[in-house]
Amino acid sequence: MRSIATDTADFPSLRKKGCIYVDKTMYRGILSSLFEKAKENKIMNKKFSVGFFRMMMLAALMALCMLESGCRRTDVRDFEVSIPALKVENEAVVRQALARFGGVDKASMKFDFKTKTLVLKYDSMQLAKKNIELAIAKAGLEANGVTPASVGVR
Repeated sequence: MRSIATDTADFPSLRKKGCIYVDKTMYRGILSSLFEKAKENKIMNKKFSVGFFRMMMLAALMALCMLESGCRRTDVRDFEVSIPALKVENEAVVRQALARFGGVDKASMKFDFKTKTLVLKYDSMQLAKKNIELAIAKAGLEANGVTPASVGVR
């Protein structure tokens, strides 16, 4: 099911997510044409035309709001990364490796040196788990089975 977007600033990003762009003037035009068709077909008389138009506007606005909420912009998830060689001195290396990703919440990074894990929050609409694992492996540390050797790091 596709969603309808009305904000022109979001159009390029929404198109990638399968949303349909509807200009606000086009939206008004659609409602006006429905109103005119109803008048031409004499479905409505003058007494009910204003009330019907208001009801259609309200229904269309409600539908637009419901469809707009269906187009996700963020999807923040938790991710636990097992790093067998994790030590206190490697924390800065991991932070630096993940610093270039906009989808990683840097403040949420929690390093557990006893269990050798990193727990963080990331936006899955911008970044995949595999990107995080590969970035850590490129920094020289194994992450969830992805080794530095498998990504071409000596």
